[in-house]
Amino acid sequence: MNRKKNLYLLGEKGQDYQLIVKVADIISTLQGKDIQLEDLIAIESFNKAEKKRLRNIFHKNICTIYAWNFMFRYEDGIVSQRDSTHDYQHDVKSLIILLNEKEFSVGVTVSTSDLNLIKILLQKWNQSFEDEWRQDRGDEPPPFYINKDVLYFISNDLKQRLGEYSTFDFNFVKEFRGAFSDYMDMSMEMLIKGLTPPHKGIKPQILRQSK
Repeated sequence: MNRKKNLYLLGEKGQDYQLIVKVADIISTLQGKDIQLEDLIAIESFNKAEKKRLRNIFHKNICTIYAWNFMFRYEDGIVSQRDSTHDYQHDVKSLIILLNEKEFSVGVTVSTSDLNLIKILLQKWNQSFEDEWRQDRGDEPPPFYINKDVLYFISNDLKQRLGEYSTFDFNFVKEFRGAFSDYMDMSMEMLIKGLTPPHKGIKPQILRQSK
């Protein structure tokens, strides 16, 4: 059984952004902050294409949607808007740093089975995280150890998102971000249950900071 995934909608504020703003405006008029997906899609102000896109965004395999400065949860057919502390501009900046990885040129075809690629992206992401931690807190960040369990989890997650091969571009690193977020969710769940995450030495604070 596949785990539910985190979806990131970032980058250019095009049709998806306008659609998300529309959803947020509708939910804001409700007493609560949730609505049945079918009730949302039935609203006449959505055209046929928008209704189809909403079903793709709020899919049964998706649990959390980070969409620019908005955050939604989708569970049991219910769309819930959450107060978001998600800094999407920071995420975009971090993804661009990954995209500028010198060992892989933008536009080339890469394999989601390439553990070396995933390791390089994890190292770069973690380096950025550590630099910001030192700058903001003035001390050393908690350790993050990259082992095969981490690499295989992210590789398999990417396969489900992109297939066996994909173009190395902004969408690829965005989906990598989603796969890494899925891994962090799984690790947090294991910590809460008193189990040891697949990657040893992980600390709860790094899980919170990585969301």
